[in-house]
Parts: sequence; structure tokens; C-alpha cells
Amino acid sequence: MAISNIIKRKIAQELAQQVFLGIRTGMRDGATYYLAEKTRQPEQAILMIKRAVDLPRRARARIDQAIATYGLPALTACITLQGDYTVAELNTELTTLTNYGTTLYNMRTTGGQSWDVLANHIIANVTEEFRQWLFPLPSGYKDIWGE
Repeated sequence: MAISNIIKRKIAQELAQQVFLGIRTGMRDGATYYLAEKTRQPEQAILMIKRAVDLPRRARARIDQAIATYGLPALTACITLQGDYTVAELNTELTTLTNYGTTLYNMRTTGGQSWDVLANHIIANVTEEFRQWLFPLPSGYKDIWGE
């Protein structure tokens, strides 16, 4: 039973990280990469901004596949055991992000906006939550090799 509960908590944690943290961080990283590399590596930069716009949709597809594979009751049990969020909260957050991605897509395809506009829109409107939780090394840290 303990192993089963550990696995369920891990699944719920992965879902939360994917939806609540991973999408935003990935979108901002893609937009930042695009702006930094658009002149040096334009093809790669465009791929990154395209992926940034598609990340909410990609996350939805992964979760839908998990539901198809394991069943909604199993995923709900995992989320309930974790207790940090509900299925409704997860769905609301994911729907909001998916709608935002669709808006960005429409800005480009029907609104004629540039990739720069999309990248700047993401940076201005998507919070970067993930890095707030990392444990940075202290300034001036040297590894075991003294480097």
C-alpha cells in the first residue's frame, strides 16, 4: 500500500508541475530564447517560439492521453491523495493557459502579428513561477575542483 501511495503522489506531483509550473516556465523560456537568438539562429528561434505558444495544448494532450491510458478515476485518486489541488483547479488552470495559447496562435495566423510581438506578449503576461522555487548556489561557489 505504501508503494502504491508513493506512486500516486508522484503522478499527482508530476501533473501539478506540468500544468502549474512547467507551461509558464516553458513559454517564457521559449520567448526569451527566441528574442535572444532570432538573428543568430532564426530557424531554431522560430521553432522555440512556436513551441512556447503550443505548450498549453501539448500539456492538455499529455493529460488527455493519461486519462485515456489510466482512466479519470485513477488520476482523480492520485490528485486526491496528494491533496494540494483538485481536478477542477487543474482543469481551470489548463483551460486558461490553453485559451491563452490559442489567442497567441490567432494573433499570428489571423492577426498578422510578428514572432517578436508574440514573444514580448508572453514575457509581459506569463509569470515565471518555477525559478522562484529553485535552490540557487551561493555567489562565488566553487566546486570540488576549485572551479
